[in-house]
Amino acid sequence: WESRTVDVVFAEKIADDIRGLLMPAPPEGQPRSIFRYLPIMIGGVLFIGGASLFGYAVSLQNKLANGTPEVDTDERALAFASRGRSIETTSYLFLGAGLALVLGGVAFAFLAPEADVTVGMGVIGGGPVVGLSGRLP
Repeated sequence: WESRTVDVVFAEKIADDIRGLLMPAPPEGQPRSIFRYLPIMIGGVLFIGGASLFGYAVSLQNKLANGTPEVDTDERALAFASRGRSIETTSYLFLGAGLALVLGGVAFAFLAPEADVTVGMGVIGGGPVVGLSGRLP
């Protein structure tokens, strides 16, 4: 049993070291900033929006395939199909951007040390901008 206890203690020590590298604790007395999670939130919204648009594009395709009173001429059928393709393409764009932001945001939020994270805000071209920067290990 002596050897088994040492192995378990050693394994727990390795697990704690890995956990400390992947999810470092914030500095004492300083909670993690909510801005660290902003890319994850924006990515989630984009991903959900992309999934919704994809569902809408599929419903348009089903309407076109099953026939609908809205499509009574060849020109309207072509316009309907073109609109569905445009919405589908936009959904792929949103899904990809959302997934990239979620994955990058997870790496940014949990791997970047708290002291190296900075947040900047400003106005560019008439619109607000929030910039996040951090250094990954």
